[in-house]
Amino acid sequence: LCSVPSESCKALGVRENLCGECEALPGGKKGFRLYNPGGITFDGYTFDDSNNGPGSQQVLNVCMLARYGNKGDYGAAGAAKATSLALTARGTVKGPHFYGACSEGGCGACSNNGLLPPGADWRMLAIGNSCNGDHDLDRAWAGVECHF
Repeated sequence: LCSVPSESCKALGVRENLCGECEALPGGKKGFRLYNPGGITFDGYTFDDSNNGPGSQQVLNVCMLARYGNKGDYGAAGAAKATSLALTARGTVKGPHFYGACSEGGCGACSNNGLLPPGADWRMLAIGNSCNGDHDLDRAWAGVECHF
């Protein structure tokens, strides 16, 4: 099970730590880095290993989830910047994941469909490798670096 966000997460404005530890970005950049060598998750699910390149809609949505929490209002910091990126590493857990292998505009239940609106519920997104959901397993991201 995940721990509640630490004081370092709270100080960086992270509401949902995705089972990771938080640290500030170097050089005074606005944002944060979340990292867990075993893999980051939300609600027991990992994030799709497709479409996880820098600035992908899925990466931006994961950053928004971390900053504002599930069903969160985006607030003054606004949306994550396109320089945000997923951190991958060997040895992370393999598990069921939020569907992110769609193209932008391809499926409303996909975490890469487009930037999720304020108040969006991640629990309404598809799990697996299709818009209808399935039992696909992916290796978890080790973390995410979110720029705001």
